[in-house]
Amino acid sequence: MIFNTNWDQHGKDEYDTKNDVLRFKVKPIISEIITEHLEYKVKKINNNKGLIYFAWEKVSISFNFTTQK
Repeated sequence: MIFNTNWDQHGKDEYDTKNDVLRFKVKPIISEIITEHLEYKVKKINNNKGLIYFAWEKVSISFNFTTQK
């Protein structure tokens, strides 16, 4: 998973690693169910913890996050 400061890039040709702010590995889940449109979900677990979920086509990923008070 890569979070990059260049929000206006189009495809891999405009990608530059120098704009990465966060990078970590996640294990994708492969499903027989197809998600037609890219789906983002944020689930609150408590006041400073949550889960972020992405799905597209047959692949989904999720990861936990925490915030600082």
